[in-house]
Amino acid sequence: MKKSKIVQILLISFIGILGLSLTGCASRIPVKTPTYTWEAQSNLSKSLKREKSSNLVIGIVDPETQTNGSKEFENALTVAISEIISAKGFKLKGPYESFDDITYRDKKMIYLVFRPKLELNIKAKATKRESHPSYNHYEGVYTATGSLILSVVEPMTGQTFIKRRINLSDLGVSEKYVYEVQKIAGSMTGQLIDAATAPTELLDTRAYAKAKLENELYKKVVAKIAKYIDREEIISFKPDILKLKGLKRF
Repeated sequence: MKKSKIVQILLISFIGILGLSLTGCASRIPVKTPTYTWEAQSNLSKSLKREKSSNLVIGIVDPETQTNGSKEFENALTVAISEIISAKGFKLKGPYESFDDITYRDKKMIYLVFRPKLELNIKAKATKRESHPSYNHYEGVYTATGSLILSVVEPMTGQTFIKRRINLSDLGVSEKYVYEVQKIAGSMTGQLIDAATAPTELLDTRAYAKAKLENELYKKVVAKIAKYIDREEIISFKPDILKLKGLKRF
């Protein structure tokens, strides 16, 4: 075989191997996705002031939700409301998945029921975009809008005794995020550029930022709820609730 022919074969093989290597490299830039661990919920019990015990039973219903937030956030709110009511000295019943799940027997026994309604919309707003040879870099900010309405009702009649609304937009919670996505070059030249300029890893903090935003939102919402639930106000409704239930005593 002629020397020129051997060189040609070797050159073609090398280019093929290089192409595969570059293509593999382009598809394998690792993406760092940090995770966020909630700390607010675990500290709630320690921060609550314990008040005098009462024999009145308060029912808890899971939040009625319209949200693009996480189930963890919804569950945390239910737990927080339960712990706050318990700290106020009341006995607890539930949580029920919905108001309709409360049995007639339970409705006769329960003094009042807390029915939260959560509307949460976490919005992403882009603030920056950079185009690099091998990837695109995006920055933005998450904000929370919506409301939490906390209704306290007598379960037999559905009569509302307390209704508080927390405007989530007013709480001023926001969180920045970074999102980087790799470009896939279609030509050999593009792959060569990718290999020379590609970072060792890309970054995606969207999940982290969303979880952190929910955690900060949780803390501020729970602080509001703790102020809205007043032990003496709840006890003061007893004469009216006795009339509604048609009972002489609890």
